[in-house]
Amino acid sequence: MLVPSSLRCLPAWANRVSRIPLTRGNSYLSRNNTFFNRKRELTEFTEALSSPRPRIHVLLGPPNSGKTTLVQQVVDKLPFKPLFFDCRGGIFSTPTNMYYAIINQFYPYFKQLSVSSPSLKVDTRNIFKRKSEINAQDVIGLLRRISDPLLKWAQIEKEPAPILIIDEANMLKLLGDSSELALTSLLTWLVKNSIQDQRFHVVLTTSDPLFLNWIQNILNISHLTPYVVGDLSKEDAEEYFDTYLLPQFDSEISSELKGKFDEVSKVTGTRMYVIEKFVEEYKYHKGEIEKFSMFEQEFNRLKFGLEYEKPKKIHKFEEKPLWDGDDLRDTLKEIVEKNNEFIYTNDLVLQIGEVKVNSLLEHNFLHLRPTQRFTYDIDNLDVSKVGSILTPTNRPLAYAMEYILNGRF
Repeated sequence: MLVPSSLRCLPAWANRVSRIPLTRGNSYLSRNNTFFNRKRELTEFTEALSSPRPRIHVLLGPPNSGKTTLVQQVVDKLPFKPLFFDCRGGIFSTPTNMYYAIINQFYPYFKQLSVSSPSLKVDTRNIFKRKSEINAQDVIGLLRRISDPLLKWAQIEKEPAPILIIDEANMLKLLGDSSELALTSLLTWLVKNSIQDQRFHVVLTTSDPLFLNWIQNILNISHLTPYVVGDLSKEDAEEYFDTYLLPQFDSEISSELKGKFDEVSKVTGTRMYVIEKFVEEYKYHKGEIEKFSMFEQEFNRLKFGLEYEKPKKIHKFEEKPLWDGDDLRDTLKEIVEKNNEFIYTNDLVLQIGEVKVNSLLEHNFLHLRPTQRFTYDIDNLDVSKVGSILTPTNRPLAYAMEYILNGRF
């Protein structure tokens, strides 16, 4: 229904990271650049990006699950010239923004090529024409002019290969709203330069669980290699909590929380960002879960969702939901009472319908996991049952679901 289950999958780590390149060889960084030792996943994705046959790699996972961290850590160890596009700022929202975002990444790269490999004769002035008004045809022309030096570069082994990283690629939908021609031209250009002409790898990261469906409707599914970034296993998360995180806080907090990860994880789960936030706020909430900021936010959002009725014309949602409070309550019961934090996608579709399930995904009450493989943070999966699963977007939301169903408000 939503996403095929035949995907490669990677478990995950942590936290939003800065754009500063990560130190080579580190398996663990300090609190604000969290990256836990995950050798198996690093090895697998390193092998994927080391392949001499470039692909379009799609990294799926909820917010703060470590997608960007993974890419930066791997790329830092490989002989690439990373060209990084962060779509959060709307850089691909219009043809004009897209045109200059591409220039801002490719111009320094080609300028470097013209110095280190003069035989390429890269005419940057002609390639990167600056104009006052930009339309889709200008974008197409720019992409075509960039392709020529890339073809020449492919013949010079000493130069580092470019790798295109588009972070939060679901924002490309905004470009489609502005100019469908510019969007299809960009995606076609990515396919041509990666899969067809074997010039460079492309990595797309996204927190949108429906992004894969969206892009598969534009590109052939064979053009994409998807991965799923999940949370840490309970064992790894406990090691991170006791061995690495607590020693960074004062002795009073550290001594109070040492050895109590079982209790803490009931509200944080095993996502490092959430664990870290819980400990950072501990001196304020002192273990009173209702005062933990992420729980408060998710509880209030969930409570409003349960009170939502479709006939209402005034609501707080940016996009009008296609479900009502009863649908959400039924979903909560399925997740909490039957399977304890997850439900098989097809089971929920049979109960409330595909349209409503997709709407719950779009409003971040659920997150889609297209495959069960490497789902180390869920203990009671029936491995004999094939199919995608749905989980709450984060553990504080799951705890709020339990809290509400148990009548504790």
